[in-house]
Amino acid sequence: MAYHGGRTRAVGTNPFGFAVPNGDGPSIVLDMATSATARGKIIHAARTGGTIPEGWAVDEDGRPTTDPAAALAGAVVPFAGPKGSGLAMMVELLCGALLGGATGTQIGDMYEQWDRPQNVGHMFLALDPAEWAAGGDLAERVADFGHRVHGLPAAAGHDQVLLPGEIEERAMRAARRRGVTLPGPVLDDLRGLAAELGLERGLPVVPTDDGSGS
Repeated sequence: MAYHGGRTRAVGTNPFGFAVPNGDGPSIVLDMATSATARGKIIHAARTGGTIPEGWAVDEDGRPTTDPAAALAGAVVPFAGPKGSGLAMMVELLCGALLGGATGTQIGDMYEQWDRPQNVGHMFLALDPAEWAAGGDLAERVADFGHRVHGLPAAAGHDQVLLPGEIEERAMRAARRRGVTLPGPVLDDLRGLAAELGLERGLPVVPTDDGSGS
């Protein structure tokens, strides 16, 4: 990404995640990057001839752009301007400077530089609920919290206030029932790679109306 106010790639999308056990089912999981979007979405838009929303990226001159090709030549931007930029920098310092990993442009580009190690640092922190005031009641407390969040009045256009990770959990259950939807160009890439590697078994694909497949 470019830092807020910058125009060149200088920092990773630097994701961070939190997971809290929930007595009512799957854990509440926040898993997010500090970028306004995933670079893969811009790549997809460029390949399918689409545009991207404003606020996702800047071109080589640091100007906001809705052209995915210009965005790929430029940089993705942080979410929420200086807030996302600051969080990205803190993740970079925790996982890079503190742990002795690479930072900034020292890190190899995962999309373009495959000839050298990225030397990316990672930090993991686990807290034992038994050592805190909630003790063994944490899952039940979180379940009660979740019920209260779900009970909040929903805004126009929304059915319910959701917990982090619920949309992904529902999508995973749906994918297990119906399969995973892939855009046509991705299917073409997979078929080409299978042919290149000499694989005889292909993906079982159910075509969809828009040219993608499941």
